[in-house]
Amino acid sequence: MYLLIGTVGVACVVSVAIARANASHRLRTQRLSEMAEALGDPRRCEWALDQLIRRKQHGAMIEALLAPPTLARDTPPPHTRMTRWDYRLARLHAVEGLGTIRAQESVNPLLTALAAANPVLRIRIVWALGIGSIGRCSAESALIAFLGDDDDVLAAFSGCRYAVCPDGVHTLGELAAWSLRQMDESQLVDAFEGTLRGDPAAVGQLKSLDAAGVRTALMRAVNHKNPIISANAALALAEFRATEALPNLRARLRALDSRSDLVRRTCAQSISQLEMLLLLPRVAAAPPPNTRTLPRVASSPRLDHSRLPRAVGQ
Repeated sequence: MYLLIGTVGVACVVSVAIARANASHRLRTQRLSEMAEALGDPRRCEWALDQLIRRKQHGAMIEALLAPPTLARDTPPPHTRMTRWDYRLARLHAVEGLGTIRAQESVNPLLTALAAANPVLRIRIVWALGIGSIGRCSAESALIAFLGDDDDVLAAFSGCRYAVCPDGVHTLGELAAWSLRQMDESQLVDAFEGTLRGDPAAVGQLKSLDAAGVRTALMRAVNHKNPIISANAALALAEFRATEALPNLRARLRALDSRSDLVRRTCAQSISQLEMLLLLPRVAAAPPPNTRTLPRVASSPRLDHSRLPRAVGQ
């Protein structure tokens, strides 16, 4: 009887321990989702960001970054104190936190968010990919595409508690260049900046590097507010034979007024050169060879086994 009571007691203790472990796991999992949602709560977002950065919980920040505009959970838990979900606020805080803790696991989510980011979020993502060189070997082409962008970045860092705009950086193109330099891409950045200054040697070096995203960056630079940069970018597109830039060049030419004579002339010149490339005759595709007229391998003659010597006794 004592043995039976002892067995039952041990079973009860084990059951209680398992139940507590499961409850603890649910609380931890739920708390992680709650922290992700708190990043989008105007009343608790700063507290949540401090806690996630201190604990280096990149998972909750990635969850907030990729969460849809509506709540990920239809029925929030009873203990939640969230009043409304501001997904823009959540994403901005998530990017700031991921860059601050230099989470390598966040590179692909950051690139996913970069494709559809608004201007402020885009600037913070470019900063986060460059800080600590976390985007090395996977984010270079995405950052190269912004080298010619002249959007102002200083306003995007206002209100940040951890993210700080690098010294001397004022535009998105300069911020992308700073991030690429953190990834040891100084040679490409120098060649691109030399191209925008009109250096022929830099244009040749940039063509030899053949980096993905350079043509997109030059198309962005065509719309630069600086007329010299805009004109040199238009000339570089002709050097790259970038016929895909024709719609961008034509739109730029139509938008220019009579005072922008330098940019008008260079855009018209590049358009003329690229249109000539489209008129060049293309090499006709060779017809498939007629294999039926090709000589075939002669078949070997059949051996006459009747004349071969036989063993004795056969």
